[in-house]
Amino acid sequence: MKLSISLLAIALTLLYGCFYYIFPATLLEWEATKQWNRAEITLAFTLAIATSALFSPISGHFIDNGKAAITITSGVLLGGILLFLLRFNVSLIEFYLIWIGIGIAMSTCLYEPVFAFIIKYRGDSAKADITTITLVAGFASTLCFPSVIYGLTHFDLAYIFSFASVLILGFVPLIYFACQHIQKHAVNTQIHTESESITQPETPHQILQQPAFWLLAGSFSLLGLVHAVIISHLLPILSERDLALDDAVLIVSLIGPMQVLGRIISIFMGKRFNLTSLTLICFIGLCLALLTLMIAGKNLSLLTLFVFFQGASYGVVSIMKPLVIKHFMGKRSMGVISGMIALPYLLCSALAPYLGSIIWQKSGYSTLLLLLVLISAVGLINFALLISKQVQKEPLTSP
Repeated sequence: MKLSISLLAIALTLLYGCFYYIFPATLLEWEATKQWNRAEITLAFTLAIATSALFSPISGHFIDNGKAAITITSGVLLGGILLFLLRFNVSLIEFYLIWIGIGIAMSTCLYEPVFAFIIKYRGDSAKADITTITLVAGFASTLCFPSVIYGLTHFDLAYIFSFASVLILGFVPLIYFACQHIQKHAVNTQIHTESESITQPETPHQILQQPAFWLLAGSFSLLGLVHAVIISHLLPILSERDLALDDAVLIVSLIGPMQVLGRIISIFMGKRFNLTSLTLICFIGLCLALLTLMIAGKNLSLLTLFVFFQGASYGVVSIMKPLVIKHFMGKRSMGVISGMIALPYLLCSALAPYLGSIIWQKSGYSTLLLLLVLISAVGLINFALLISKQVQKEPLTSP
């Protein structure tokens, strides 16, 4: 079982690099080599994440019905093929269509569907498995940004071919094996059939009637919007401040290690803070990150502090999110619940890059950062309200 979880951890590292971080890493290159403006380019990423959002409940339905292995691996194969097509001289419309397809792939094989799968089939081992995966996958941005920048510098956009090849030839069969093994083990030990409270929501209609659903969806959606703006625009923000390219790439690349550091810190903090309190601390940390970025200028010390707050806080939230969803909503129909909460979360993430470009064009990055501070504060208040309502169905436990 450890081998299967390890394979998924390595796979998700590559998947996030190929389907998510590769876009901001190549943004300036697309802008330089095509006659497209930044808003037109970032609209492609918006379309990808919006498509991922729309297809997430569908992926969750297939996972709940025992088709996780074929769902996840089919998405990886589709994404690899489409990524390969980006090496050709595509038009803007073709660029959009490719990223829409990659969005479908994202809905099947990134954190939300994989964590729903693990929670469904791994029972009490799910938290440890999710922590293992996120500790490894946290290095996705660290590996992606330097390797892509190096490839673009010494080759061109055709360098993307190497990522697609590794996905298709190497990881499709490995991911299928890992998912099948996990699912088979769960069937043998009947982890997925353990009894649950009959009061837990089962149908989408029942889910939508739960106050916790709306508070969870609102909190994480605002968080997703803010994080997606930062990830997709951080290099341009630093470039606008005349920060040296090497220093800018270093700062962006540190987000991954800081996510891992945050997850390690959370292991020790979990002994003193319960699940919801630790998540609330992360929302506070994200607010501090944006405030630090606003005042940092070109100061590397402050930029490093920003990366710590941003990476560590978001890194822990990526672990806490599926556990918090399970805590407030229950485990029955976890795939559908996760997909339904992912829908507004990913739609906000989808809107973020394009919205960031529009605000930058109109008012500059200073105004954009101020708006992000306000949005993150609303998300913090929303999650605090969720805790104060005490809509959970079971006593709080340590993460």
